[in-house]
Amino acid sequence: MFAQQLKKYNQVAEKIWPKNAVTGIPVVLEDTESKKMWKINPDGQISDFSEKEAKELNVERSEAPGTWGYYGKQFDKFGVDAQYSLEGKTLEGGGMYFSLDSAALKNKEMWNRYPHLGSYDALVFVLHENFHIFEQTKWNKLSETEIAKIGSEKDQHLGQTEARIIRYQLIQKLMKAVTHPKDKTLVLQAIATYNEYKTKHKTDFDNAHYWDRTEGSAQYMEIMTALYAYFPDQLSTDKDITHAIQTLGKQTKGYGNSTGNVEESYDIGAFAGLLLDNYDSSWKMKLMKDKNTTPMSLLADYFQNEKLPAYTPLNEEDKNKLLEKITDKKKELVTYHKQSLEEMKKELQSATDPKQKEALEMEIKALEAKIAALEK
Repeated sequence: MFAQQLKKYNQVAEKIWPKNAVTGIPVVLEDTESKKMWKINPDGQISDFSEKEAKELNVERSEAPGTWGYYGKQFDKFGVDAQYSLEGKTLEGGGMYFSLDSAALKNKEMWNRYPHLGSYDALVFVLHENFHIFEQTKWNKLSETEIAKIGSEKDQHLGQTEARIIRYQLIQKLMKAVTHPKDKTLVLQAIATYNEYKTKHKTDFDNAHYWDRTEGSAQYMEIMTALYAYFPDQLSTDKDITHAIQTLGKQTKGYGNSTGNVEESYDIGAFAGLLLDNYDSSWKMKLMKDKNTTPMSLLADYFQNEKLPAYTPLNEEDKNKLLEKITDKKKELVTYHKQSLEEMKKELQSATDPKQKEALEMEIKALEAKIAALEK
């Protein structure tokens, strides 16, 4: 199944994204139970992959299902650094590695992240990361220093409840507009909500910009890949794809439920991109050429001369439900961060390298500050 999906994806890759850099990449899959490996070529051909080949090509194997990385004689462990950078290397002669097991294949609750997928979504996960690493690095972008700083400060900003509420509204309005693509008034309502957010919540808007741009476009790519590659029999024409996209706007599981500055970026960018496909065929080229754009900003720009409706605040009942959800999300994050904090402290105790100790101390301090802010 994975092989046929990979083959189909490579056939439509440039239709999904112009001049797509995420093509022609073979994938080595390993069953962590049997330790058997297979090489899946971009044309869908499958061949056994031996331990000898794995050693020769620096495949860093894992016993944990869901582990991914790059392999090739040019790489050390996983071929990437902490910022997912290939450090100028190419994948020539190498490819990607992904591990899984039978339990993972059957565990839809854990592994099947998206409601439009009917099977384990290893392919879109692999392609999502490839999109960041190979495609987005070609674009007009911030400096590596700026990107690293944004990554280190990555935060859901759950304390900014009014911003969370209006971003939630934006997602809901975008989804409704996707469901009814011929109703331009729904698009204008979404843009009015976006403009209200941009004006009234400038700090949160600035914090979200990088993620709306990068994760939003990667999420768009995932959705389109799944629609084209996962259902070749059911979705065989452009008309079929268009109809399937409209049904995504009606989904109540998997979409529209994100809470947090970064989490929301996936849906906002993806659904804005799906709408842009109806109006501006050049939006992807514009996004790539200008680091100051996001799919949502390009949608707003396209309709900049249209008269927008007034922004309508969220009703009290839905607002209270969302505030409860934000509170629950805070508790989840506190628990998760505290677990991570304990692991970091243990790692610090055993660390001997001065630079490693210094880095861990800084990470611990930053994490303690995040926990304190969430517990307020």
